[in-house]
Amino acid sequence: MATLEMTRPAAELSGSPTPAGTSAHFDLPQLLDRCLGNMRLVDKLISGFRRSLATNVPTLRGLADAGDMPGVALLAHRLKGEAANVAAPDVRHWAARIEDFATREWSDEVTDAIGHLEQISCDLQQGAAGA
Repeated sequence: MATLEMTRPAAELSGSPTPAGTSAHFDLPQLLDRCLGNMRLVDKLISGFRRSLATNVPTLRGLADAGDMPGVALLAHRLKGEAANVAAPDVRHWAARIEDFATREWSDEVTDAIGHLEQISCDLQQGAAGA
C-alpha cells in the first residue's frame, strides 16, 4: 500500500526511543496485529494520522510561539494518544516530551522538541507524496 512506504529510519532521530534497525516511524507489525491483519485499515489509519500531524504540528508550533503552554500540553497529550494508537513510537516519544516540557513551562525545550515533530511530520508527508 502506498502509505506504508518506509520513510526515514527512526534511529536517525536524535533521542529516538526506537531501536536501531527499525526502518520507519511506525511499528508496522504491531499496527497490523492491532488491525487483525487488515491492510486497508492500516492504510486508512496511517493516512488519517498523517493528516492529523499536518494540521496539529503547525498548531502546536503556533501555541508555543504564543506562549500558551497549557494549550501546548493539551495538544501534545492528544497527539501522544493518537501516536500510541497507530503504533508511531517516535511521535509518541516527542509528544510526551513536549507535554512534560510544557507542563514545566520550559519553552526552549518545547520549541526544540516541536522541531523533531516537525521533521517527522515532514518525512511522513513526503512519504505520502512520493507514493
